[in-house]
Amino acid sequence: MFKKLKEKIKQTEICKNYSKMWVYVKPYWGRALLAMLITIPIGAMDAVIAWALKPYMDVVMLEKGASYTAYIPLLIILFTLIQSIFNYTATYLNTWVGQKVSMSLKADLFQKLLHYHAAFFDKRNSGEIVYRFNNDVDTSCNGLLSNLKLFTTRFFSSISLIGVLFYNSWQLAIVAVIVLGAALYPLTTVK
Repeated sequence: MFKKLKEKIKQTEICKNYSKMWVYVKPYWGRALLAMLITIPIGAMDAVIAWALKPYMDVVMLEKGASYTAYIPLLIILFTLIQSIFNYTATYLNTWVGQKVSMSLKADLFQKLLHYHAAFFDKRNSGEIVYRFNNDVDTSCNGLLSNLKLFTTRFFSSISLIGVLFYNSWQLAIVAVIVLGAALYPLTTVK
């Protein structure tokens, strides 16, 4: 059963694309991994802000003031600042790795381009070749890395927000998880 699942996962388009790019990412995998690991606290900090708002709203709305309520907005600002620093670092590392991967891929494409037959250049104009050579590589490399960063951030944000929902009200959390599952199910059929 696991062999069939493993083979099915390997045949997906996303796995094929990432396996092709692995050759180019491999020399920089440490920084790429660090960038992906940094996205875990970025997503989890979304829940910290949501978690901090509940006691603040309870105190402000019900008790009409308390001595420690002034610190909660400062903590939210602090967590947002830390989250922004992590986001900047992850974006910087992803961009750095993306540029290095792009340059390696362009070098290989250039070697391949040098050995094409003259008929290839007769059928296409030079502008199209240069445009494809430069832009397609950058778009594919940056797209794969930024999509992976975005997916990881949103995944851990969703998990941590669901945890906060269960902490606040498990009944509401069950409804939210069902609605989330119903919203995400159609995405599994979209290619």
